[in-house]
Amino acid sequence: MKVSVITTSYNSGHTIKDTLMSVATQDYPNIEHLIIDGGSKDETMNVVSKFGHVAVAISEKDGGIFHAMNKGLQLCTGDVICFLNSDDWYISPTVISSVVNCLQNSHCNVAYGDLQYVQQFNPERIVRTWKSGRFRRKNLYYGWMPPHPAFLLKKKCTKKWAFSIPNSTVPPITNSCSAFCSSTNMMPAIYRKYW
Repeated sequence: MKVSVITTSYNSGHTIKDTLMSVATQDYPNIEHLIIDGGSKDETMNVVSKFGHVAVAISEKDGGIFHAMNKGLQLCTGDVICFLNSDDWYISPTVISSVVNCLQNSHCNVAYGDLQYVQQFNPERIVRTWKSGRFRRKNLYYGWMPPHPAFLLKKKCTKKWAFSIPNSTVPPITNSCSAFCSSTNMMPAIYRKYW
């Protein structure tokens, strides 16, 4: 099972190295890491170029984070998709392998976990933990969602939504202009359908 990790960035030269390191050191062997950058003016792409595990690196002006996420979805080829922001990282080298094991053994389409916020200049200091909790369908109607950096889904779940991106060098998949990635629309729709 191939895993696509999509990282969106913009002027993230001071944080993206930790993100790249956390993906490069995962013990799962079949990871495709995509960097979708919004045309950074700092050293972001220079840092990215030093990591040989990156499969795709695009830097061009875009319409923001959800636009960049959609570009990543168009380009990724994995069976499982996840988003890891350019200032986030995995807590251990076994995160991806653990989630893949869970998805394979449970026959689930979606997996999610908790998220820890750390102090910017002292990442050993946890300042908040986002406890996603057990999935309960009724919570969707009250606005519950897990954090997208801790959310993984099988790519087949994205096939229902067609999307294209105007003014991009990435070729469109369909002629539809509906966007897939918008956390207020995508996650509840996926949960309703696949859970």
